Amino acid sequence: MRKLSRFLPVNRKQAVCERCGVRLTDLDWGFARYGGRLCTDCREKEREKQLRARGYLRGLEDTRLYPDSYVIIDGDNGAICYAMCPASSVKCDETILGLLARDLEEAIFPGDSSGARVSYKRVTRDHRVDSFAVGEDTGIATEKLWLPKWLSEAGFGKKVQQILEGELERLNLTLSEQTTLQLVHKEYQSKKFEEDIK
Repeated sequence: MRKLSRFLPVNRKQAVCERCGVRLTDLDWGFARYGGRLCTDCREKEREKQLRARGYLRGLEDTRLYPDSYVIIDGDNGAICYAMCPASSVKCDETILGLLARDLEEAIFPGDSSGARVSYKRVTRDHRVDSFAVGEDTGIATEKLWLPKWLSEAGFGKKVQQILEGELERLNLTLSEQTTLQLVHKEYQSKKFEEDIK
């Protein structure tokens, strides 16, 4: 009966973190139903521990400490890889990386850049990061910037490189450029999808 007691409901006012003993907030109480009774700080430490175990790093400064670390810019909630490059080659800051991710996402999904994100991971050279959707290119850890074929063909490689090198702050795509990018992506994705399902 003692082992089950942590899963039984308790009075919210008496609930404390099982690791550090801090009183749980209402938000912590909401998470307690799904992942144990942890305060916000302990829950964040646990999440970071799990990400590190899978090779992910916390931020750009942390990432630059490792020679085998990469910056991965993806969108559509992780379904599309927009760019991947060694962290050592990135001269801009994390804010600019976030803006680049949102600009690319906005170009493909106008009006909704909520699926854009930047992550940091330690991987070996030539490793393929392949957790992306069918019909999308697999990110490859190369010694320089990697872009999906459709993004390179659309002619945006130079602009992305300039942002990563700190020469530009935003893509600043015109409506015409956004439309071109959408069409090139859609065409490439449908061809690749057909190949992938064969």
